[in-house]
Amino acid sequence: MSKKINWQILSKKGSNFELLLISLVARGMYFNSLPGNKKPGRFALKLYRQVDAHRDTRKEDIHKFITQNKKREAQNPGFILKSYLIYEKELIKMVKFTDRLKDIEFSSCSNRQLINFLEKLQKVVCNHIDYLYNYNYHQYLGDDLYNIIRQKESNLEKQAKLFEIFSQAKEPSVMQKEQKDFWQLIKKIKEKKGKKIQLIDHHLKKYAYLGLFYFKGKLWDKKYLDTRVKDNLSRDHNKEIKSITQFEKDNNNWLKLAHQLKFNQKEILLIKTVKHMAYCTNLFDETWNYFTYHSQHLWQEITKRFNIKYNQLIEMDIQEIVCYLEEAKTPSLEFKQELKERIRDNTYMLENGQVKIFTGQKLKQYRKLEVSQEKINKNIKEFRGQPASIGKAQGRISLVYGVADLTKVRKGDIMLAKNTVPSFVPAMERASAILTEIGGLLSHAAIVSRELKTPCIVGIKNITDILKDGDLVAVDAKQGIVKILKN
Repeated sequence: MSKKINWQILSKKGSNFELLLISLVARGMYFNSLPGNKKPGRFALKLYRQVDAHRDTRKEDIHKFITQNKKREAQNPGFILKSYLIYEKELIKMVKFTDRLKDIEFSSCSNRQLINFLEKLQKVVCNHIDYLYNYNYHQYLGDDLYNIIRQKESNLEKQAKLFEIFSQAKEPSVMQKEQKDFWQLIKKIKEKKGKKIQLIDHHLKKYAYLGLFYFKGKLWDKKYLDTRVKDNLSRDHNKEIKSITQFEKDNNNWLKLAHQLKFNQKEILLIKTVKHMAYCTNLFDETWNYFTYHSQHLWQEITKRFNIKYNQLIEMDIQEIVCYLEEAKTPSLEFKQELKERIRDNTYMLENGQVKIFTGQKLKQYRKLEVSQEKINKNIKEFRGQPASIGKAQGRISLVYGVADLTKVRKGDIMLAKNTVPSFVPAMERASAILTEIGGLLSHAAIVSRELKTPCIVGIKNITDILKDGDLVAVDAKQGIVKILKN
């Protein structure tokens, strides 16, 4: 790999994603970069890597894609919205593919049949995965929308309210439906309209899979939900339900409000695009959690045939899995040791269709030669970011890198993450403020925080490298400032 590559971060989490997921993403994007496969509005690439918990590609490729999309939108208004409409259709196909997996007895399938399922999976993934990062590239649309709102309304509180309505997803996500049903669950328990255990079982049957995080995570169980219920019994459930209902009503009436404020057709198109963008972003995460849940019997069958553990299987490239099935062999002791190394740490790279995976000493050497290390001033006492949901709060920092960290977020904590995903929402409910290192006004953290009426600041550079669990901070999400009070 040449040192001249100008890498830029596509997305960042606190820990690496499993290689099975990354290989599906990378191969899907590469496939759509081949002649004749690339379609308008899709981000296809030939260079992709995951290293140090972030996903990267070439800076010039990102710049070119954003520039082209802006130009195409100017020439053909609605171009970006059309890409999200296609994205939604492809994600729905993924759901239908998942539904077909539910009743299959994979234990009775031959290796060839398992390979056929994996090849079908890759094809379905290819049809939507190259839209994945469009959400990051189109964050500028949030600033464009807020600037329009500022021209029509001078009051900061009203600006925030309008942006909340106009940036909300076009229809409720599964997680939003779960939140509403959760308060209905609390209401029924308080009013003794059914046995608590049966009510909890019914809720879990519908929503347990939301606790997953792609191929990792853990299904919500009775213990988790019972604790969540106990933590919220003292709150006014009627007030919470009323707030959600009003939010839904405001969202349904957004077009009428836009006409009242004299938004022109171009501005209304921008709102439609933003709403569809927010919806598809939630839909992607929820679709993949749904797929993980209903494909577990497939992966468990493969682990049996390979004589390895699930956490080792999900650190295999999809083509490695196919090759072992084709050869009807179990991984060697040497390869099993390699999988253990990947679990500890790894770098995955796809270059022009060729995969390279580094662990151990090779990974150390790669980092030394190819990964730039930014010097960070750790004596900073004040941070600045972009206000996403106004308000103030003071509390202890609780760092969240993945679903394993969610339980440590206590009521009143300041939740800090690289960025957030739908499975983080139950912890976000307990936080008195939410901070993220990356993201903009249309990021998941920003949208959910506005729904929860929780102060939120996004895009706070290097904050997760400096703050640690237990640090006392003051958050001013009107000014976009975080001050360290005690660390």
